[in-house]
Amino acid sequence: MMDPSVEMSPTTSKSKDRLGATSASPVLSGSEKYMKQLQSPSVRKLFSENQTVQNLHVIHNLKKNYRHRKLFEIWAFVVALVGLVLMLVENEVVMVAESPSTPLSEALKTAVSISTALLLVLIVCRYQSHTNIYKLQNILPPTASMMSVYWPVLLLELIVCGFHIPPGLSGSVPILQFRHTVEANATLCRHPKNLITRIQGNSCYLYMRSSSPLYSQWAAFIGREAMNG
Repeated sequence: MMDPSVEMSPTTSKSKDRLGATSASPVLSGSEKYMKQLQSPSVRKLFSENQTVQNLHVIHNLKKNYRHRKLFEIWAFVVALVGLVLMLVENEVVMVAESPSTPLSEALKTAVSISTALLLVLIVCRYQSHTNIYKLQNILPPTASMMSVYWPVLLLELIVCGFHIPPGLSGSVPILQFRHTVEANATLCRHPKNLITRIQGNSCYLYMRSSSPLYSQWAAFIGREAMNG
């Protein structure tokens, strides 16, 4: 047992002071130490020279533009298909009514015009996403724009896809008829193109048949009018 009267050596006293100082300093957790290390100048310099974050941002934008371009293409196909169906329905309405224009046909023409305008907007958006993809892939310079690169193709596609009969415009197209003479035989007609025709009443008809159910009515209609004497 140590005598209380014995004095501590200077070495023992210094060790005690160091232990006391160590126990008095605050203890940092692992996350605090990590954040403190990130604030150091060396780590800041490393992040400023590293392009990993910038590359990840480019990949994210590239993926986003790919997704947008795909959506624009899908919706453009759907809108174009709807516009074609509306045009066919409008043609059937005009044929049944035997009139160039009806209230229902005008409403269908308006719907066709709206779908056409939406289709043109989707086409422009698709080309814009395509341009952004090429810029991110360094195929096009960063200063390139959609109009400066793709304007001939874009203009041609807009003209082709935007062609339709707008509401308020109606009429008829004249069809050139072949002249023919009636033979003594009351059941046959002579045609300049040597086509077989039939007489019905005081008119001469050319009978046509189409295997397509979509155009069979149009073929029969044109045949009667073209050969009607």
